[in-house]
Amino acid sequence: IQPMPIAKAMSTSPTLPLQLKFDPLPSTATASDQSEASPAEYPQFILFGDSITQFGTSVLQPCLQSHYIRRLDVINRGLSGFTSLMGLRALQRLLPLDTQSSSWPHIKLITIFFGANDACIPGEYQHVSLQSYVEAIRDTIRYPVLQQQGSRKTQIILITPPPVNEHQFERMPSGNFLRRAGITSQYARAAAEVGKVTGVAVLDFWTILMRKVGWKESMGRECCCEHIPCRIITTQPANTTKVQHIPGCCCFASSSPVADCQLSDFLTDGLHLTELGYDVLSQELMELIQREMPECAPENLPFILPEWRDVLNVPKP
Repeated sequence: IQPMPIAKAMSTSPTLPLQLKFDPLPSTATASDQSEASPAEYPQFILFGDSITQFGTSVLQPCLQSHYIRRLDVINRGLSGFTSLMGLRALQRLLPLDTQSSSWPHIKLITIFFGANDACIPGEYQHVSLQSYVEAIRDTIRYPVLQQQGSRKTQIILITPPPVNEHQFERMPSGNFLRRAGITSQYARAAAEVGKVTGVAVLDFWTILMRKVGWKESMGRECCCEHIPCRIITTQPANTTKVQHIPGCCCFASSSPVADCQLSDFLTDGLHLTELGYDVLSQELMELIQREMPECAPENLPFILPEWRDVLNVPKP
């Protein structure tokens, strides 16, 4: 069979109408009219945080984009090494106050995910005091661009820092670790409290991962190993002591039974997430959206541009 010549194929191809269904301009529109047409802007789902967010380009971001394809653009604004204070300053550069103008894409959703670096032990460059961390997260949530209402309202999801696993860390020359399980737990709890006070949705990622490794609320969140050597927690009566460890603490394996899975299943180096860790984060985020802000669930958001059958007025089967 001889192939049809290109020129003949072009001459026999069906002619599409000049005005398709999604085209707001008349078929007689000039080039000048076309240049003034409003672009089809996709609302945004911004992932804002530190390296745990930045490194989510291979699992977290694609997973969310798959859910929101043709509905929202998922934007990764992870900043490796940043603390909450640095993030607040960066937000003012990323989303200047004139972002409130309708000429900017609508920020439909944003995650705020800081704390892993803030929780470095005191004296380290990245350490941010617990009080300063609380204030920075609160001010980030209250940033004017994120507080718009009506058609440009932004839904905020605050994510607590995940637990750390000291078993995967190397000790510094001082004998201590750069991050401690007990200290990180304090920042995670503080983040959850800030979310509660400000009225935003909270994904308590610390608790989610800890429960997967056998931790229970009855075990408490305090840990006697915040410093080296271990600090013993004194209880009442005064002559008794209590040695308390939580998963992730360097002493936990010798003091508590091992769960079916370990933090190392979710953390590559004691801090950053494995593929499984990102899978958990993605799934929990989507479940939170379905549960607490169903109007932002993918199935409840329209396509920005119509389906091809609607464009060509093709009857649906």
